[in-house]
Amino acid sequence: MIGGDEISEGGLTPEEKAMSGAISSFKIYNSLTCNKMKNMLPYFLPIMAFASCDKKSQEVAQGNNAAACSYTLAPSETVFSVAATEGTRSVSVTAAPADCQWRVDVNARWIAVSSADGITVSAGQTLVGSKNLNFSYTRNPSNTSRTGTITIAERKYTVNQAPLPLLWEDDFNGTSLDLAHWIYRYPGVRHDGYNDATTVSVSDGNLFIKVYTDQADGATRHHTGMIATKKEFKYGKFEVRAAFVNQSGSWSAFWLQSPSIGKPAGNPQQAGMEIDVVETLPGDGRVYHNLHWDG
Repeated sequence: MIGGDEISEGGLTPEEKAMSGAISSFKIYNSLTCNKMKNMLPYFLPIMAFASCDKKSQEVAQGNNAAACSYTLAPSETVFSVAATEGTRSVSVTAAPADCQWRVDVNARWIAVSSADGITVSAGQTLVGSKNLNFSYTRNPSNTSRTGTITIAERKYTVNQAPLPLLWEDDFNGTSLDLAHWIYRYPGVRHDGYNDATTVSVSDGNLFIKVYTDQADGATRHHTGMIATKKEFKYGKFEVRAAFVNQSGSWSAFWLQSPSIGKPAGNPQQAGMEIDVVETLPGDGRVYHNLHWDG
């Protein structure tokens, strides 16, 4: 049988002992594989112990080789607290001896591992010897933190990524629209409606924009409201919690728009565009999303 790297006569049958001669044990070195031993056994049997090369013996031998490996990893810290932005960290692995094998495992899709020369290392991949690795993480698109782990040569690294920082919010806790942060957009006649500041009100932690119709100078006028932030934001995540009205004549929407849209026309890369995050029309039960430019 194989115990460590040594083969002894403890597991021999009587017939095998009779063939073994005076030498009761010998060592297997790394260069002597079981396949080679099988080819050599007819010559060794008259003077040596019988060597069993079954699957179990091979597994034991491999386990002993793995136990002889040692790994030194840098940095020594195992917990990384990182910002919400994307980034990269480096880890070096020094393996001894040089033919030692080790695995890389990752439990988060937003973390990727690559070699120092940019070759992707897949989760569960086995590497050999000393290596320099990079692990990168994407920007956190959420307003909550997230955690992922990477295991390199049996050492676990934890990546705690911060949420997106909140730049500004309005929970409408006052009694009127905060004109330090909002404007009434396009007041007056627009299309077949009339943008009117009187349709906008704030109460009980909510903003209300109502729609109503009246008569003015013998004509029917449809009143509505439209507001926009004073501050411009180039990048980020935008959220709104809203309940849309299902009233005839209404057109409820939440959208983002470049202040220079259509200037110049035909060049949205320079002029920007409009992103209609959500639009609703009364009666059809649908939600619309649009992307357009030039006004």
